[in-house]
Amino acid sequence: MNLIEINREEIVKRVRELADAKKKWHFHFLTPNCIFNNKEKFALILEDEEKKESYVCYFNEQPEELKIFENLLYKRPEDFDSY
Repeated sequence: MNLIEINREEIVKRVRELADAKKKWHFHFLTPNCIFNNKEKFALILEDEEKKESYVCYFNEQPEELKIFENLLYKRPEDFDSY
C-alpha cells in the first residue's frame, strides 16, 4: 500500500468530505509497536476506496482525531462537530 503522508488538519478534512459525500472509505489505527507500522509513532490511515488512495498521519500521542473517524464511520452525528 502506498501511503500519502498528510497533516492532522488535512486527514480530518478528507474524512469529513468522504463521509459527507457518502463515499466508501475506512481507516486503520496503528500503535508505535505494530509490525505494520514503519515509524515509532501512532499512525492514522485513511483509505478512500473509490479513488484507491491511502493517506497517513503520524502522531506522537494517541490522536484525539480517532474519535472523529469512529463517529463518522459508525454514523454517530451527535459527536461529529465536537472536535
